[in-house]
Amino acid sequence: MSNVKRGKLILKEVPAGEVEKKVVMLLLKFAKNATVEELTEKVKNTPFALSNDIAAEKAVLILEAFQKFGATAVFIPHMTEKPETEPITSFKMEPEPRFTFDPQPDFEVEPPPVKPAAKKNGSRRLTVILVTILLLLSVGYLAWQLRPILGDKVIELWSYLKQLI
Repeated sequence: MSNVKRGKLILKEVPAGEVEKKVVMLLLKFAKNATVEELTEKVKNTPFALSNDIAAEKAVLILEAFQKFGATAVFIPHMTEKPETEPITSFKMEPEPRFTFDPQPDFEVEPPPVKPAAKKNGSRRLTVILVTILLLLSVGYLAWQLRPILGDKVIELWSYLKQLI
């Protein structure tokens, strides 16, 4: 259980006018699904409960903000009954044993087993293989398309190189 006191936060009185607008704007920060119209209507019809279960620390912060604007709010802590306790019986504690020697065992402690390396994601390897295949196919297709244009020039270059040797 927590030591935080919890309770109910009630907005008692809000003067009309500028104070009412400031209180509505402050409540909009805390209310998640409320609209300006809903909050304005609730502020006009005070008192109403802002929260039925709020921590005392948060309630104090909100109360200070309301007082700063000129509104009145009240924090009412929850009344909790303490459970009846059984009578405490005294008991004698045994003294803790004291070691005069090192309690470490003489044998070597086994190191924890080495975890196997995590399997690498094969997506990088697969991507490299697919890009390489795509590149080879592209070069082959380009050579096939340019064969009629460059074919004669390659034959001429080959015959020229044969003559030089």
